[in-house]
Amino acid sequence: MKKLFYLLSSVFFCLLVVSCTAKNKLLQPGDKIGEMTLVQEASATPYDVIYTFCDFGPDSHEPLKYSTTCGVPMQPGLGLRIGWTAKESLIASNWEAIEWGLKVDGQIVDLQAFKWEEFSSTNNGENLKSRVWFIALEDLTPGKHTLTWTNTKKIAIDDGFNIYQPGAYERTINFNILEKEE
Repeated sequence: MKKLFYLLSSVFFCLLVVSCTAKNKLLQPGDKIGEMTLVQEASATPYDVIYTFCDFGPDSHEPLKYSTTCGVPMQPGLGLRIGWTAKESLIASNWEAIEWGLKVDGQIVDLQAFKWEEFSSTNNGENLKSRVWFIALEDLTPGKHTLTWTNTKKIAIDDGFNIYQPGAYERTINFNILEKEE
């Protein structure tokens, strides 16, 4: 009887460990969220970015928790781009002082598994650099979904235009992918 108890306890423990590990697995390129697929998007991919349909929120220089709700029409894919822009001379130090996070439907995305791209632009004669993760959802499924991205600034950050105070800046977008109209 004791052997059976220990055997069943061991099996239960193993199942618990496996179930918790699978639940906490970081999402990688190609992983599924329901029927949707998380992919590395090319910067030239023609997917609309979620911010085309949903309000990004205020450009806050203080830590914030922002939430919005919106509708997204059914389409082949949806861009989930996140990143940072600063004066060219400041981008590297800014980037190092920010910790990034992204969740889709409550599941954590392993941003290190995705490549970010860097590109240049100008604004009022100033040379700027941007670093952006081009991530997309493909095979969209109708219904309610949630995107949460955070950037936590370890120190006050001067991007060359504004000073952002230390702390967590969190944006949550509750979006409803609408059924395709026929």
